[in-house]
Amino acid sequence: MKIEKMRSNMEDRLMKRMAAVEKRAEKWRAAANANHSHHISLVSHKAERMKATDDSSFHLPACFC
Repeated sequence: MKIEKMRSNMEDRLMKRMAAVEKRAEKWRAAANANHSHHISLVSHKAERMKATDDSSFHLPACFC
């Protein structure tokens, strides 16, 4: 009987620990997703600015001699 109770307690502790890990992982995934979305937004805005700005000061040479 005592062994069964110990086993039950260990299972409960393990389940609580696993739930905490899952919650932490979900927060990390959400933060990573938000960071990724923010980065994509910044890159998109930068690309739009580059398209809108006709930077004629930058030219590639025609010959690489």
